[in-house]
Amino acid sequence: MSFFAELKRRNVVRVAAAYLVISWLLLQVSDVLFEALAVPEWATKLLIAFLILGLLPALVFSWIYELTPEGIKRESEVARDGSITQHTARKLDYLTLGALVVVTALFFADKFIGIGKAPTEPVAQTVTETGNPSVAVLPFVNMSGNKENEYFSDGLTETLLHMLAQVPNLKVAARTSSFAFKGKDVDIREIAAQLGVTAVLEGSVQRSGDRVRITAQLIDSIDGTHLWSDSFDRTLDDIFAIQDEIATKVVSALSATLLIEQPDALIGVATQDLSAYDLYLQGLTQNAIFSYGSLSEAEGLFKDALAQDPGFLDAKLALARTYLNQVNTGAIEDEKGWSRAEALAGQVLADRPDDLTAGGILLLIEGQRAVEGGDLAAFLGMSEPLKDLVAKLPNEPMFRGWLARLLGFQGDTEGAIAVIRGTLEIDPLNARAHETLADVLSGDDQFEEAEEVLHRALELAPDNPNIYTRLGGVLRRQGRLAEGIDWNIQASNVDPKDHELPSKIAQRLYYIGLPEEADEFRRRAEAIAPTEGLVRSLQPLRAWAGGDEQQALELARGLIEDDIDERQGGWSSTMKLYLNLMGDQGHYQEAVDFVESAYPGTTAYDQPPSSSKSLNARWLLLPTFSMLSEDDSDAIAKTNALFAMMDAAGFDWRSDPGIVMWEAYFSGDAEGARKAALEHLDQGVARNLDWRLEYTHPAMVDLIADPAIRSKLNEYQREEVRLREEVREMLAERANRT
Repeated sequence: MSFFAELKRRNVVRVAAAYLVISWLLLQVSDVLFEALAVPEWATKLLIAFLILGLLPALVFSWIYELTPEGIKRESEVARDGSITQHTARKLDYLTLGALVVVTALFFADKFIGIGKAPTEPVAQTVTETGNPSVAVLPFVNMSGNKENEYFSDGLTETLLHMLAQVPNLKVAARTSSFAFKGKDVDIREIAAQLGVTAVLEGSVQRSGDRVRITAQLIDSIDGTHLWSDSFDRTLDDIFAIQDEIATKVVSALSATLLIEQPDALIGVATQDLSAYDLYLQGLTQNAIFSYGSLSEAEGLFKDALAQDPGFLDAKLALARTYLNQVNTGAIEDEKGWSRAEALAGQVLADRPDDLTAGGILLLIEGQRAVEGGDLAAFLGMSEPLKDLVAKLPNEPMFRGWLARLLGFQGDTEGAIAVIRGTLEIDPLNARAHETLADVLSGDDQFEEAEEVLHRALELAPDNPNIYTRLGGVLRRQGRLAEGIDWNIQASNVDPKDHELPSKIAQRLYYIGLPEEADEFRRRAEAIAPTEGLVRSLQPLRAWAGGDEQQALELARGLIEDDIDERQGGWSSTMKLYLNLMGDQGHYQEAVDFVESAYPGTTAYDQPPSSSKSLNARWLLLPTFSMLSEDDSDAIAKTNALFAMMDAAGFDWRSDPGIVMWEAYFSGDAEGARKAALEHLDQGVARNLDWRLEYTHPAMVDLIADPAIRSKLNEYQREEVRLREEVREMLAERANRT
């Protein structure tokens, strides 16, 4: 028998044919699965090599061994008359033929139908034509197996969001909402429904050494079909080109399906330095956390990025934002943060004169300096340029948040809510936007609605201490003091490095007469930041709550001489306490002279104030001037001048009965003051914890002599006792749980 005939008899030829057909089938299947699972390209090459190397052992095995009814045996051990190779041959023929049929079917399906792969070119008219063109960019999945590379995949997502937001008339779901789905297994159509978009871009990133593999796909949110997909296997040196290419192809796909206008060019991140880009991405991640520690970390990372590439404009803007965030959290002195942010924004404008974000940052700094300088009109006047900025930068929540708060200060609650609703339309899962909405609602006494919004915010960002703090404030304003303080304590536990959180808890406990309990939180704040103004303002409050009014007076005077800052009302509470204690001793002129020496020009009510402290001091000095004015004419003139200035600035003070009471009382409207005082007292002790300082000044004697007012104040005393016990019980329960 010839050698070839023996090969056929032993089914070696059939095994070879079956092996080749099945191998080809495996490669077709792996091509589809590997791309869907973002398996790196080298895995396909490894599979091919394995199949090639496996052919020879398969042929040798089929030559040496034979399949028998008793199992596999060596061919030499099987008698020729007992061999079943012909039966085995038929099975191999069937197997080969079946595999060949499947392979042929896959070939034609892929070629003519496109099954198994998303089209690489846009498919027209697959996205619904109803509604505005819109897209969400989901966080690209980190497939690197290394959590430290998470910032890289997140950064790619950030950059694509930034680039797509430049497309005219294209609504792009904001980062916060897109990132809410990070790591979650949610159907694309459900995500699109929550974000209100018609298409979703998703993908994955696999980084290994100096190489990166990126897959991306654009999906129709209506039926889940692929509008476009592609993969990129490049060196990291090409990362910026890859970002440009992905964004450009996505815009091309969207333009075909949603008829959007294609811009001339999309501007990506302004650097070609890979190490600077790496540091920038890590900084964005830290900045988004928005805690004391993370903002400091972000500052360092952005500085490192700029050391690598001093012309990296996006890093400069990110660092400027970080300084503003540090100012907002009290992690840095106001003017220091503003000056640094201002310098960086100026550098960006020198290179990009039309940069709207840089211009917006300068606008915010100008407005905050106006407040610091006591110029309410300039501050509230920011609303018009902010409206224009929001129209041009609809995807920028920072400016929307500021605009909403300004409108709230002006009494335009509906306008403020509309601005935040606009933010939530673009960024429906943005917890900070929910916080701002809650602030506006709470300022309009819509407490139940504000509480509901804050609980939603907490679901979105359970580690954000600001939400806990705001919930505490909303509950306190509803009279639920113990619950409110409990939420404040939770906020302090979430962000233990923030000295302001335990300081405010201590302040409230001192006001309601729980000095020993307050001391624990004061000591915690002093351990974190002993020199901060808010922390130091607790010292005179402690003495006052303990009954040592002389020591409280001396400590308050010392803090005013030191000109402590006004973070969280530390300076105002100190000045109010000082003026009340001086009034109790009858030292009115001495108090006026001291305040004027500390803040020159304060007593010239017909002139613009020199600072925000001077403006606040004018307000707090009204009772003192009332006691110094024999016929009340001077106090009335000063009162009228102060409130005329607030009216001219556009500040809505008439919605606050406490302010209305002072305006009426010190301008000579006794009946108006009485009505406003009763309305103010109806708010309850929990909302007016410093009520004793408000109503016990000697200048208020005529008002509190009114029987209705006196009755209300007696109710306040009883209510304060009840609230004190509720807070004690809450603190005891917390202690037992720990």
